[in-house]
Amino acid sequence: MRNIDVPKATLHRYPVYLKALRRLQKNGVERVMSKELANLVDIEPTTIRRDFSFLGNLGKQGYG
Repeated sequence: MRNIDVPKATLHRYPVYLKALRRLQKNGVERVMSKELANLVDIEPTTIRRDFSFLGNLGKQGYG
């Protein structure tokens, strides 16, 4: 396993994503695009994709 230095700003955004994703899951949503998540949390989709890249290979391009 490799050590990755995750920026503090990214670490602060993870709880925001988690809250939004739990809300989506509660509403029956199983998959979400970064653009859709961006609209919910008011964070740029490119920032979301970069933040999630620290967690590993998630989803597919365009929809995950």
